[in-house]
Amino acid sequence: MIDDGELGVRRQRPAASTEARGSILARRGGKALVLGLIVLLARISAAVIWKFLSGSLFHDAEIEKERSKREYVPAIRLARIYAILGQKDQAFASLDKAYENREDGLVHINVDPRYDSLRSDPRFSNLLQRMGLTPKQSR
Repeated sequence: MIDDGELGVRRQRPAASTEARGSILARRGGKALVLGLIVLLARISAAVIWKFLSGSLFHDAEIEKERSKREYVPAIRLARIYAILGQKDQAFASLDKAYENREDGLVHINVDPRYDSLRSDPRFSNLLQRMGLTPKQSR
């Protein structure tokens, strides 16, 4: 119903023609298609970026390991890289070494988001316990 204002007359709006409805649906469908393509491109971009970053991080880990043969490299650096890459065994080996070396970078382990992938592993809780820390409470 449409209100004609001051006259107080109400009248029925004419029904949209089949062509008009088809046009509306096509526009909406077109928007959905564009949105779907944007989401798809975002996912592909994220995958490509992650592949690039993980390759770069893996390369960084290899460089740090080689460098550690010649000079002191804090184990916590490798632990962070491995944690981000999801390589849990290597991350915990490096964290244990950092603990043995009493590296100061460990003080932030309980709140540093780079270790989020390790938090559910019992080895993480064990390390926190050895350090005298309690696990971070999730919100």
